[in-house]
Amino acid sequence: MTTKRIETINKVAKGLYRSHVFCASIFLNTLIVFVLLNLCLFAIIRVREFLYSNNDNSLDSQHMAASRPGQLFNSDGSPSNNGKRTPYELKYFDFAAYENIDADYAADVLTDFYELSKLGFIYQPWVEFSEPPFKGQRVNIDLDPRGFPIRRTINPPNDQNLPVVEIFAFGGSTTFGYHVSDEHTWPSHLSKILNEKSEAEGLSIHVEVFNYGRAYYVPSQETVLLIDLLKSGHRPSLVLFMDGLNQGFTPDVPHFTPKISQAMRNMQFNPPLIRTFEWVPIVRVANSIKRRWFKVDSDEDQETRGPEDPHRVDHIVNGFEQNKQISRAIAEVYGVRKPHFFLQPHVVDYNLELFRRPPGDHAEFLRSAQREIWPFYTRLRAKAEWGDLSDLFERWGKNRKAIVDDCHYSPNFNQFLAKHVAEYINLRAITPPPALVDDAAATGEPKRVGIRQGDLLR
Repeated sequence: MTTKRIETINKVAKGLYRSHVFCASIFLNTLIVFVLLNLCLFAIIRVREFLYSNNDNSLDSQHMAASRPGQLFNSDGSPSNNGKRTPYELKYFDFAAYENIDADYAADVLTDFYELSKLGFIYQPWVEFSEPPFKGQRVNIDLDPRGFPIRRTINPPNDQNLPVVEIFAFGGSTTFGYHVSDEHTWPSHLSKILNEKSEAEGLSIHVEVFNYGRAYYVPSQETVLLIDLLKSGHRPSLVLFMDGLNQGFTPDVPHFTPKISQAMRNMQFNPPLIRTFEWVPIVRVANSIKRRWFKVDSDEDQETRGPEDPHRVDHIVNGFEQNKQISRAIAEVYGVRKPHFFLQPHVVDYNLELFRRPPGDHAEFLRSAQREIWPFYTRLRAKAEWGDLSDLFERWGKNRKAIVDDCHYSPNFNQFLAKHVAEYINLRAITPPPALVDDAAATGEPKRVGIRQGDLLR
């Protein structure tokens, strides 16, 4: 090989080496800049989330300064943050609405709901979700004889072994009784009131109320839950529905439908490659810019929101009416007395000055009420089939606290509500069924779907 050819090869090799070093340097520097940029964005995002959490969910500096070690509640009724309070409780809970109830008792209730919140929801067939079984000091969720989760109702003891009349109560979180104890839900108050009424009227029956209220539930879910309970073998003497606060959605679907829909897709198909990197800070920022500046919705938003519904109020009223008809028809099929339907007091009719921290922006809150809630309530009030309890805040006292957070009823208001529900119930017309549970007609064994063994032992 000649010297000239060797020199040429050396020049090419040096050129390739320099190109390689240059490209490697560019790649390495780009990678370093990319990593540093993401680290900076991550830090900014975390600080922003922290500040947002502090501003939106926690006590403000005035409240924090007012808190003393061992103090359960601050002077304005807000809870002291002992590490076992949810952001929602810190933001909205108002001990002042607990009227003549010991602070230690109320603190136990909040601790129980904090522990319950850590368990999340469980899957339940047909209705999508439910609160899980839970055992606390003041809050308990049991399993009924057919395996359905149920908020514990404090029913008086049946000392005389009288025939039992079972009443099933359906509704949203106000029926479940968020931020009140088992004994202070309106179904528990109703049980005591009806048993006293039965004794006063000389009736030989014992009333037991079962609380099937669930957070976020809308009438369509309650109707399906009733059907499932009856198919499983339950035979209540009477069914009550307390609705109005959770109006429903357009379309008529349960609260967590978008998330469950996405989970269903993920279970069957690998997500798009871009979604694999959605956790990367720079991708999060890019998606945020796309949504804010270019008004591009996420896939989930596009799937569930759809076009603006000009007939939303009509659809909500139709949903309430049709669920009422379905519930009555299915009750008749199973020999259950015609259900009672109640239009509950709505938070928009509550004196905003009584909130410790009013929900949302006042102006938007009131605009929403005028646009949707009042037309919906007005139309249902006109129908005699609904027990109209929507004016109970006014009858309770416009300047008297009745809500413990941003929408859930206080212990004493639940008792007031139960008294008015009891006025609609004619105990003389109710007869105990031949059997409380008809195993021979059940469509399957007691349910255990979505319930882990640990939940049963908790």
